[in-house]
Amino acid sequence: MNTTQIECFLAVAQTLNFTQAAKSIFISQQAISKYISNLEEELGVRLFIRRHNEIKLTAAGIYYRDLWNGWLNRIRLTVASCKQMRERMSLTLRVGISIWIDPFGEIDSGFSSFRKSHPYTTFKVRQYHNRPLIAQLDAGELDMVLMPSDQILLDNSYETAFLTHDRMCFYAPADVPGDSIDPDCWGLPFLEVPSWDWNSLEWKRIADREMSSLDIEPRRIITLPNFHSLLAMVQLRRCIVLCDDRFGYLRSHTGLKRFPLPSDSGLSCVWKKYSEHPLIPPFISHMQSWYAD
Repeated sequence: MNTTQIECFLAVAQTLNFTQAAKSIFISQQAISKYISNLEEELGVRLFIRRHNEIKLTAAGIYYRDLWNGWLNRIRLTVASCKQMRERMSLTLRVGISIWIDPFGEIDSGFSSFRKSHPYTTFKVRQYHNRPLIAQLDAGELDMVLMPSDQILLDNSYETAFLTHDRMCFYAPADVPGDSIDPDCWGLPFLEVPSWDWNSLEWKRIADREMSSLDIEPRRIITLPNFHSLLAMVQLRRCIVLCDDRFGYLRSHTGLKRFPLPSDSGLSCVWKKYSEHPLIPPFISHMQSWYAD
């Protein structure tokens, strides 16, 4: 018994006509008759009743038809699953990240979780300014770009999906008075860390603009070389810090008072409108669910 015999039998069982069955699977009528005769001989039962120009299934024929149809469907599902796995194994997802995005806090945990669910996919990630990233997206060098939602100024050749809101919080010593932020920040030094390729002066201008938008004007600003220095300074002296609460950097520190700040910005995904990359929809769905939790 082999799959060719079974395919011939199922073709005849469906059409109840040897000529039509032979045409449907592209073999001769003589061949299909021989395959079925050999199959009946191996099984020791008759599968069809042939009377003049009429063909009917026997009870055994009905049994094997149902049995092998189910078996064939499982084979097809297995083949489709293998094909899908092979396609996943050969996929590469190229992601660009805006330099305004913190790759270690803002997307690291959600992205790592997505990678675990797609272990056979190659991920290529690069971080640049927004304009070079969009240019690479246009040139087909990237599949999608992650960037702040308030920095997206694109035409209708792109698709965008919002992933999560910023959760900016102002941290101060627990004993500062009141339930609102003092505009001069209680006279305490404000800690900041220059981000990426901006020098201290450039970052001070950015920080001043951000502080002004929040009606905050700290009397003194201390620029630190890295975020580890900031975390150490928070524990060593009285100071104030602005931090995105999604990352959990300061939530575990005792002795700090937390002031949530309003924010219209967040993290978004951008890709070309007619992209058919199969991983973009599940990536967006995964990240949205991840941040919702």
